[in-house]
Order: sequence, then structure tokens, then C-alpha cells
Amino acid sequence: MTREIIVVFLGIFVALVPYLGVPQSLRETLLVLCGVLLVLLGIGLRHARYRRSITHHSSELHGSSFSESTRKPMPVAPAMPLAQRATPATHAAKIRAAVSTSSTLRV
Repeated sequence: MTREIIVVFLGIFVALVPYLGVPQSLRETLLVLCGVLLVLLGIGLRHARYRRSITHHSSELHGSSFSESTRKPMPVAPAMPLAQRATPATHAAKIRAAVSTSSTLRV
């Protein structure tokens, strides 16, 4: 019998126990045992479904979940020497020079 069928039969049994004329102490024991079995079967079924979904959708169970990229990294431009980099002061000086030359041309 599959686990799904066992769950169905346990559900039917739990529904019928109050009407079977079973003594109260035995009824409580049977219901607790059926409850524990239902919980364990439910966990087992959920775990089996999870494992099936992983194996059907990807191969994560058969290897590491991390796979390194095979693409080559993008080349990085060499850093500019400090002497060639524009500082805020040189940038402002260039702007002032551009403004002063354009204002002298207009006059």
C-alpha cells in the first residue's frame, strides 16, 4: 500500500472510531496513535515530494549547488597614474579658462 492510501484509510478510521462502540480509553489511545501516524506520513510525503521536485527541475541533489561561471572575466582598464588624474582644482581651473576665453571672444 502506498503512503497516500494509508493516509486515506487512517482518515476514514479516525472518522469512524467514535461510532464503533470502542471504550473511551482505547478510543483515545487509537486516536492519538492515528494522529501520530498521520503526522509522520505527512512529513514523509512532503519530503518525498520535495525531493522529486528537486530531481525533476534541476540536478541539485547530485552535485554542489554552487557552480562557477565558465565565462572569462571582463578586462579591467589600467588605472591612470596620479599625475594624469584631474583633481577638483585643475578641473575648476579648466572651467574658468574655458569661460574666460569664451567671454573674451564675445566682446
